[in-house]
Amino acid sequence: MFNYFRFFWLIFLYTPCFLQGQYIDTLNIGLFRNNLSPQLLVTPLKNNYFVSKDSATIFLEANQHYKIANVSGQIELSTLHQKIIVKDTLILYTLDTLSELKIRQNAQAKERIYRGYFIITAEGEYLKIINRINIEQYIACVMESEAGYGHHIEYYKAQSVISRTYALHNLRKHESEGFNLCDQVHCQAYKGSKKFEPNLMLAAEQTTGIVIVDDSLKFITATYHSNCGGQTASSEQVWNKALPYLRSVKDPFCSSQPNAFWKREISKNEWINYLAKNKFPIHDSLCISNCTTFTQNYRNTYLSSCNRSLHLRTIRESLNLKSTYFSIEPLNDNTLVLKGRGFGHGVGLCQEGAMKMAVLGYDYKAILKHYFTGIYVLDIQSLNRLAEEK
Repeated sequence: MFNYFRFFWLIFLYTPCFLQGQYIDTLNIGLFRNNLSPQLLVTPLKNNYFVSKDSATIFLEANQHYKIANVSGQIELSTLHQKIIVKDTLILYTLDTLSELKIRQNAQAKERIYRGYFIITAEGEYLKIINRINIEQYIACVMESEAGYGHHIEYYKAQSVISRTYALHNLRKHESEGFNLCDQVHCQAYKGSKKFEPNLMLAAEQTTGIVIVDDSLKFITATYHSNCGGQTASSEQVWNKALPYLRSVKDPFCSSQPNAFWKREISKNEWINYLAKNKFPIHDSLCISNCTTFTQNYRNTYLSSCNRSLHLRTIRESLNLKSTYFSIEPLNDNTLVLKGRGFGHGVGLCQEGAMKMAVLGYDYKAILKHYFTGIYVLDIQSLNRLAEEK
């Protein structure tokens, strides 16, 4: 009898995640990295999944419930009534790339639905779960997590190219942990999918292999945020590193979108005490006047007065503000109001602005070139050819 498990396991072992000069087609993603658990509840949907036991193949039937647990460093697979297998490493694989696996960490947790196959090992007393998935399916799921449903396909194409570029640029981010990327926001949010909306997958497929590079033919740092408030930020305004393609640009497209404006009231005493903690001369009337009537007609980097400066990013993080793009004015004798614009760090692509551009008829390349300065949008084959010619 043909051993399907051995066949797929050999493919897994001898198919590298990245071949120089070729387009990567699979990624290893670490799941639940912010909330490790000693167990999982899994249910195959539509099609069977498989595991190997010695030389035999065990079928995990569609719509049946299974438990996977770390028991003293061994991985135990069981049903509600029967222990099935105990191994050092458990690999769940499938013959159909559209097969889906529903995963929950416990009966009360929200379910997530993933495609691809899964390598599960012990990590201390918890489970280490790696999802090996086709890159385009991964990108479609990232778009669902980061942008949601119901947007124009040209926006989804722009987001696909950004997410693909980010993934390829950061392939080694978690190399020491045995996978490429994790499922958290700093690697792009990846929560599986709820319904695998066709437009998400179509956008990923129609831009397959297309990435963004700078004039040195290197992958750019492909950053994005929810809403810039009418003007994006240059990279050094947030991360203290100037990148030529991450320049501040005016953005008229996001100003009517949901996250364009915000307000926050704060007591004047609370604000003055915060300034004092950051060594501002609060007994200087000029300082207090400047810091309670602060205006940003365009994006600044610092709040400055009387030879003291405080990075606006620090203020945003300390006060949990939606953005650094805000002004301050008195509401009354005891209260100040922060009038802000945008949501997020403001660098790179403004998602709500890009969504509006797509609705207005801009294609995905025009959208990308509006937000990133002096970039090239091209496919991997062209990139490799240009690199060889250089």
